[in-house]
Amino acid sequence: MKSLVTTVLIVLSLNLLFAGTDIGSVKWSFTAGDKIKTCPAIDDDGTIYVTSHDGNLYALNSDGSLKWKFQAFFNGGDSRTWINNSPVIGPDGTIYIVEDYGTVYAVNPDNTEKWHVDVTTGVVDATPSLAPDGSLVILSSLETVVLDVSDGSIKWKMNKAYNSIDSSPAIDGNGTILAGGALRSFTKDGVLNWSAKKGSLQSSPAIDADGAIYIASRDQNLYAYNSDGSVKWAHYFDKQLTTSPVIGADGTIYVFAPNKLYAINPDGTEKWAGTDEFNMTDLFSTPVIGADGIIYIFGVTSSWEAKLLAINPDGTDEWSAPLDDIPYSFVTITNDSLLLISVSDVLYAIKTTSKGIADSPWPKFKKDLKNTGYTATIVSEIENVEGVVPQKYSISNAYPNPFNPTTSFRFTIPKSSQVNISVYNALGQLVDNLINDTKSSGTYEVTWDASSFGSGVYFIKINAGSNFTETRKVILLK
Repeated sequence: MKSLVTTVLIVLSLNLLFAGTDIGSVKWSFTAGDKIKTCPAIDDDGTIYVTSHDGNLYALNSDGSLKWKFQAFFNGGDSRTWINNSPVIGPDGTIYIVEDYGTVYAVNPDNTEKWHVDVTTGVVDATPSLAPDGSLVILSSLETVVLDVSDGSIKWKMNKAYNSIDSSPAIDGNGTILAGGALRSFTKDGVLNWSAKKGSLQSSPAIDADGAIYIASRDQNLYAYNSDGSVKWAHYFDKQLTTSPVIGADGTIYVFAPNKLYAINPDGTEKWAGTDEFNMTDLFSTPVIGADGIIYIFGVTSSWEAKLLAINPDGTDEWSAPLDDIPYSFVTITNDSLLLISVSDVLYAIKTTSKGIADSPWPKFKKDLKNTGYTATIVSEIENVEGVVPQKYSISNAYPNPFNPTTSFRFTIPKSSQVNISVYNALGQLVDNLINDTKSSGTYEVTWDASSFGSGVYFIKINAGSNFTETRKVILLK
């Protein structure tokens, strides 16, 4: 295997589908002071934040030029420290980073420090997550810690939480915290809801639009859990999983396991499996799904050549580019069609056809461009409003409409029925699933939180009973 080198080059030539174009070529590169092993976070203004082993948080302009850098120190002292987890961006633009031994920094977008606090014992390799109420959830090898981001004070912590340093927390729209190792579900106040009984889990969880939780295990299974902790299904692979699952707009789950990419249907059956392209068991190549549905992964071939692959949703190869050495980072895609991947100490921006990440429940590591690690889908139901049993199926208009970022509507069913309510974008692509369950007769109110979606026209479609189907048009204005 090639050893990592300080200066690396990505080969620009492609000989597949894009002859004569610059897809797959490098637009710009940035060299840090040491290795980059983390996923960049991207703010709304296009600023790219990335951390490095040199203990710096780098802020880059969208063209790759250095905006500023912030130096973290071991336990807030004088010694520089490694940072192995990705930055997270809050709603107000604050950037949160955690050095390896538990000092958390809140950094303002102008490069001033907001606060720092030493909060945890153990090693912190896992990227923290931001809850809907603004709490910062941190997993170390020994404990789970939840901070108030206004001042860094500890809201609650749990010792001996049996975390995996490879697993970052995920948080659903109601604030429920899903922590890996042995997968556990906590309320936002730290009360244990349930603990999974299957496998030794090491990946970061991914949350589907219907609340299903997908997570990879060392026992070679991809598990799907219901929101109550019961196992929905398990899909066994012939090799150990080393990456986190991601979810496409149609609900397909993609996971790298580890010599090929697999596409798994929402019911746990295999949709397709890629060719035995890669040959490396310890590579953390979690896929990322582009806005055009293309899936990007990197790996090492059987001849020990590093390669970046762009794969179509049907499993066929779209294009590929050789890499001069092995990446050890998660990748993301900017809204101006640049795939960000690091090799040793260099962050590369590679031209793609995808304008940002997919508008799907969980398209990448840590869910969104800001690495918040939570899904904004919130479903609230009010059964039998005013105690009246409805006489027919119906769905109301959504209000407010236009809206930003939430809108609500009611539907009624006269008898126990299977109800599916989904959201589609203007292209007819499924982007969210609000309800897919059997409901008793009554009136229900549903709130759609579209915080993680872009401005545009969407269609809310209900299917209920044997033949009731209606669609409501809504406009999201941000």
